[in-house]
Amino acid sequence: MENTRIAGQAQEIGAPLTDAEKEQARYALAELARSERDRTP
Repeated sequence: MENTRIAGQAQEIGAPLTDAEKEQARYALAELARSERDRTP
C-alpha cells in the first residue's frame, strides 16, 4: 500500500495516477453510474 495516496494529493503534487488508482476510479465511477441508473424510474 505504499503507492496509496490521499484523495487530491496527486493533483497537488502533479504526480501521475498509479494503475491501482486508475482502477479504483473506474470502479467507483461504474458504481456511481449504476446507483444513478437504479434511482431513475
